[in-house]
Amino acid sequence: MTFTPFKTTESGKYLISVNAIYVDGTRLPLDPDMLVPGAKLSTVVPYTRLRSDIYNALAKSFSEKAKALGISKVSPVAPFKDCFVASPTGKKKGQGQMCQ
Repeated sequence: MTFTPFKTTESGKYLISVNAIYVDGTRLPLDPDMLVPGAKLSTVVPYTRLRSDIYNALAKSFSEKAKALGISKVSPVAPFKDCFVASPTGKKKGQGQMCQ
């Protein structure tokens, strides 16, 4: 059984430890100190929030990989800056989208 242990802060927030972030098997060149104390989990916000420097590195890498794979960008949906066709066929009409 695989599990991810939680850390709890004094203020009652839940964190998970993050050692690295990968996009399609390629590790992002992040300073390990940027990943401390970990990723905060929320029961209110339905998506993960990252520090802007971490997010920008992840978004750039993901966008470059998506472009190389022929995955099209679509109009963004707030609060996200980048959204992509979520269809394996790459067709935009009537298909879902994934956002970052």
